[in-house]
Formats: sequence, C-alpha cells, structure tokens
Amino acid sequence: MSLIPAMKSKKLSNPLMFNRNRNNLYPFITKLYLKLLMNYNQYPTKASMVSYRMSCLSKNAARTIDLFFCNSTFVNFKIFISLLEWTYNDASREYTAVTKLKNL
Repeated sequence: MSLIPAMKSKKLSNPLMFNRNRNNLYPFITKLYLKLLMNYNQYPTKASMVSYRMSCLSKNAARTIDLFFCNSTFVNFKIFISLLEWTYNDASREYTAVTKLKNL
C-alpha cells in the first residue's frame, strides 16, 4: 500500500461546447484533446472519457453524434474526432480558399 498521495493534475478549463460551426471545429478538437491529455486522471475509464466528450457537444452536433454514441461506434478519441471531421469539416477546403481569395 502506497502512502504517497496520488498527484492530481491542474484542472484545465472546459472547451466551449461544439454545436456544428465549422470555424470552431479544429479549435474545439485541440482544446478537447489538451483537456483530456492534461486532466487524464479525472477521466480514468474509457466510459468516463466518452461521457465527457459527449457532454461537450450541443444542439445539432449532440443529436448527430448521439446516433453513433448509442451504437458504441466511438470508443476512442480518434474515431470520435473522425466522425466530427467527416460530419462538420469543410469538404472542399480548396474551393472555399480559392473563393475567399477571389472575393478579396
């Protein structure tokens, strides 16, 4: 039995909830990744990490991803992020960039 108390990580602030705005997707992913990385001891099980990820989604994003959650589709962070990117990423980044450049 260890008499040394377990080290607790410094609690990072929660990322803003993601609600399907494409401009907020990658900042959300980065903040969520850092939160889970730095506060790993607050989410000791896969179930607790999945629950936390789901709690960071709101409105349409929560309804969309809930379908995958109910089917236990994402059990790890990479699959969760892939689903968000597949659903909310700009499918035609090059076209969007060219259009923005033409409109300058």
